[in-house]
Amino acid sequence: CQNGPDLLNTLRMAMSGMQVENTDVQACKKDKTHICVSLSAVPTVHKGVIDGIQVSIRDITKAKRFETALRESEERYRLLADNVNDIIWTADETMHFTYVSPSVTPFLGITQEEALREPFDTFVTPESYNELQQYKSQWIESIQKGELMPQNIEMNLEFRRKDGSTVWTEILITMLYDLDEKFVGI
Repeated sequence: CQNGPDLLNTLRMAMSGMQVENTDVQACKKDKTHICVSLSAVPTVHKGVIDGIQVSIRDITKAKRFETALRESEERYRLLADNVNDIIWTADETMHFTYVSPSVTPFLGITQEEALREPFDTFVTPESYNELQQYKSQWIESIQKGELMPQNIEMNLEFRRKDGSTVWTEILITMLYDLDEKFVGI
């Protein structure tokens, strides 16, 4: 909003016959504080002549602050996740990676893109995959019964490297749920 067009220029555009929809502009309140507003303006015409404008203004300052804070938080998280030596990953309920940190490359010899493209069972031994699937099923069944489960679980899984060798890893798993408490991944 800070770099958007000013309020008067936006209103002048509407008076010249242009329809303005949901344009973010900076406005100044009586107390001299600046706010960000979403402005829509439509020229009103009487007998073929523009005789005014119909304006709708909505204060979006809090939403803009929230967007900025969220973007900054995501940037900090991304910086951390992209530069840590451990592999940070998430997978959906079908066990496809939805995010993999760049550290997957030196560890398994694959790119992030390769990891996101292939199913999870491609990267672990069958025994490790079965163990993970069993635990996931038990976890979901327990949650459906209303039983309390630990927030995190530690497991040892055997991952396959691109060169065919394997490496045992200790992983910390956290189940992910949506707002309706439905399982969406790990």
